Order: sequence, then structure tokens, then C-alpha cells
Amino acid sequence: MEWFTANASAIIAAASALLAAIIAGVTTVLSILFTNKSNKALRQEQFDFDKWKANRDFFLAKGEELFTLFNKWHELVVQLHTTQTFQLLKVKSSQDMQNELKNFPLKEIAPKVGAINSMFFPDLVEDFNTLQSLSGEMNVAYAQSLTGDITTSNGVITINKNIEILRVKAEAYRSKVAENVRHHL
Repeated sequence: MEWFTANASAIIAAASALLAAIIAGVTTVLSILFTNKSNKALRQEQFDFDKWKANRDFFLAKGEELFTLFNKWHELVVQLHTTQTFQLLKVKSSQDMQNELKNFPLKEIAPKVGAINSMFFPDLVEDFNTLQSLSGEMNVAYAQSLTGDITTSNGVITINKNIEILRVKAEAYRSKVAENVRHHL
């Protein structure tokens, strides 16, 4: 016990130093854990923001591409059926029509519009199919007029009526595309 009394101040100093080191170590570890947790949360927030921004930019680009392709498709469909009407009315000859439609890109654009709809805007698929069906009805009316199944005037009336329906539905389709894209802003 004498040794303890003689060395008590040194033991107390050593124990105090050891306790201070333990407290400093625990405080450092807790501080590191808190910093890591905060950094992880910040990284996750940044990752989520970057992911949202990339997704938004991607959908904006796809929406713009769809809008542009659809406008071209609509323009070509109207051009096709107007040319058919002109041929039925004998304003253009069959040869003029063939020359005008020789390198007609409608068959290239429609699948692209359909693919973008299917992959990125599935709620627009039915609307685009309806528009394509209208174009098909106009082609049938044109063919029936050429074969004599219906009169030329009925063919022209059917085509013109459907061009107007197509115009109205195309505007509604464009509005839906814009609305879908706005959801990603």
C-alpha cells in the first residue's frame, strides 16, 4: 500500500491521461461516424438529383423528338391524301402522283413515332394508332374510288372529311405529348 501512496499522483495522472485519451478517441470515432453519415446522405441526395435531372433531360429530348417526328408524319399524311384527292379530281395525273411520292419518307417516320410512343409514352400509343387508322380509311376510300366501288365525289368527300378529323385529333395528340413532357419538368 505504501507503493500506492507514494505513486498515487503518478497513477492518478496516468489514469487521467488514459481517460482523456479514451474520451478523445470515442469523441473522434463518433464524430467520424456522424460525418460519414452526413456525407453519405449528401451523396445520395446529389445522386438522386443527378438521376432526376438526367431522366428529365432524356424525356425532354424524347418528347422533342416525338413532337418533331409526329409533325413530319402528320404533314406527310396530309400531303399524301391531298395528292390522292388531286388525282381523283384529275388535277394531277397518276404519273405526277408517282413522281411526287417516289421518295416519300412516310414509311420510315411512322415506325419511329410508334417506337418512341411504345417505349417512352405508352399512353399515347392508342391515340397514334387511331390517327394511323384514319389514314388507312382515307387510303381505302382512295382505292375504292379508283376501282369504282364508290364514286369519285364520295371518295373525295371521305378523304377531306377524314383529313379534318385527322387535323383535330393530331392537335389533341400534340397536346398530350406536351402534357406528358411537362410531367418531367
